[in-house]
Amino acid sequence: CVECFLHVYSNAGLPNAMGGYDDTPADMASENKVFFENGWLNMVGGCCGSTPPHIKAIREMSEQFEPRKLPDVGRPKMWLSGLEDLVVDDVHNHLGLPFLNVGERCNISGSIRFKKLMMSGDY
Repeated sequence: CVECFLHVYSNAGLPNAMGGYDDTPADMASENKVFFENGWLNMVGGCCGSTPPHIKAIREMSEQFEPRKLPDVGRPKMWLSGLEDLVVDDVHNHLGLPFLNVGERCNISGSIRFKKLMMSGDY
């Protein structure tokens, strides 16, 4: 049992030979359904190749399921996967929940507006 919120943001399939993604919105919703059926998710989204119709199809498929309840094991943690796992339990947002801003296009050095939003907690 995972002690943290679980978020899946899948691609719309594997990249094809041209670098595009071929899964239809129905394909992507169907492939994500197993996560909902087993009660594994708190959040879901889309990554590479996903479009607003993909997200809409996932949302419509997921409406029949309840979000996963966190186990009663203490304060929630954020556990991120990658080449190595990262457990975030020492940085919290204004609600007292773990928070870590992760973004491929987030750069406070390149945008004064973005920096002001981050520094004021407006994210």
